[in-house]
Amino acid sequence: MAGRILRMVKEHPDVAPVFVITILGAAFAGAAIARASIFYTDVSWDRKNNQHPWLNVKHNEQTKFIKANDYTQLKDTRPKI
Repeated sequence: MAGRILRMVKEHPDVAPVFVITILGAAFAGAAIARASIFYTDVSWDRKNNQHPWLNVKHNEQTKFIKANDYTQLKDTRPKI
């Protein structure tokens, strides 16, 4: 497969940027998915130690990257589980 692609690029050099852009796009998409699954708080990968980590978040704790609201003034209206 790789030999076939290299042969086609040698015969038609105008196609090379298409392959480069496609490979870079796939790499960046994979990196974005990996970053989202590792660093964002919406995903929980640890089922043994703490299956529900969002229950430990305090009612006025900021977990988002950009602070849109002032969370320190909110009242705790969540039920205690």
